[in-house]
Amino acid sequence: MMGVKTYSKSKDGNTKVSKNFKVKEFACKDGSDAIKIDSVTVNYLQMARNLIGHAITINSGYRTHAYNTKVGGSTNSYHVKGQACDTTSKLGALVLARVYELLGAKGIGYYSYSPFCHVDSRASKYFWRQDKSNVSYYSVQTFLSTTIIKRVQTYL
Repeated sequence: MMGVKTYSKSKDGNTKVSKNFKVKEFACKDGSDAIKIDSVTVNYLQMARNLIGHAITINSGYRTHAYNTKVGGSTNSYHVKGQACDTTSKLGALVLARVYELLGAKGIGYYSYSPFCHVDSRASKYFWRQDKSNVSYYSVQTFLSTTIIKRVQTYL
């Protein structure tokens, strides 16, 4: 699978797009049949799943324009393009953010008040964090602590 591909939930829902992810997991919550899925985003999800050894749940994958507006998504949301997912794991959102960063993802959002982490396949780096008390996102340079960076450097 290369780039963004459009699937049918009714016809392709049980089709695997990687070892651990099926088309239906990326479906818009509004019940629409069409699902856009980006291969780069799928690769990040699968690599993260392999690395942490635990299931990753897609809370929100593809979104239609109407549904994205309904949930207050960004006007230029990567969800609408099929290039983003909000994910959860029993290890927590910050661990997912750190894993996605280690794997080279350039679009990562961490919400300290929420169990999910956003990952997308944008070309330019943009990491953000939002705290419950903060009504707007703010940019961050990294999700990795100095200790984690040193461990990775030692390993490499």
